[in-house]
Amino acid sequence: MRNWIGAIAALAFLTANQAPAAAQTSSDITSRVAKIVRQTLPAGYNVTISGPLTIRVAAHGMPPFQVNLDNINRVCGAAPDRCDAVLADFAAQTAQSVKEQMGPLLKGEMRAVVRSADYVDGMKRAMNGEELVAASLFGDLVELCYFDRPTSMIVATESDIRTLGLTSEEALAVCKNNVEATLPKLRSVIRIPPRNPLGMLTDDAYQSSRILFHDDWSSVAAQLGGHLVVAVPASDVVIFGRESDPVAVRAVANLARKMFDEAQRPVSTKVFRWTATGWDVVDH
Repeated sequence: MRNWIGAIAALAFLTANQAPAAAQTSSDITSRVAKIVRQTLPAGYNVTISGPLTIRVAAHGMPPFQVNLDNINRVCGAAPDRCDAVLADFAAQTAQSVKEQMGPLLKGEMRAVVRSADYVDGMKRAMNGEELVAASLFGDLVELCYFDRPTSMIVATESDIRTLGLTSEEALAVCKNNVEATLPKLRSVIRIPPRNPLGMLTDDAYQSSRILFHDDWSSVAAQLGGHLVVAVPASDVVIFGRESDPVAVRAVANLARKMFDEAQRPVSTKVFRWTATGWDVVDH
């Protein structure tokens, strides 16, 4: 079963600081999303309610996958006056993502992302035991493979990559190579502030994947006297600084925690130290 994870995730964070009005029940929301998706998809798709806040979409000859509505339910609970518009948008984009995900998977779409072990554990539970293409890294970080499509991110499973003739190790290598080719070279985008060096890389959905490329950071570490620390609080953010004293490390850690709490796709609050042989977790 392909699981609809990652597409239009920003909708889960549209909550507004308003007093709740007459919120719709989770059963109402599930029924409404199922109805809109059913009406939007062309003939040949079967849309059913498979459980609380869960719908399942299947097409003839294709494995089914599920759409989880927990996040959209929270959006409607926090901002009920916006619920109708958000539901319609969510359902329309879900239908578009469904059509994308039913298409053949391609090696060129594969990308490596970095997520926390807790995130991956939650995803495994949502995937009903399907094996993900993943590898533990260091600290609480895990490398995952996704298929990157125009309106959705499809997490890669072992069954997916078998259709491409790949082993898990080969798939991880393809994902890593593809994301490396997609990202601008680190040396072309990084700037070391001259005083109290604390910098940040943003504005790219795969920014946190840079921590996969340890050797790219060697020149940055050299500029900081060999005392580089890095944090990846969100998928699109890397914070870096000099491990000159506990105050500097706490500054990186505090900023990482703040950005983690505010992120649409949070990754980790940990701080990592660059060494010649790899990354170590910094106590702070």
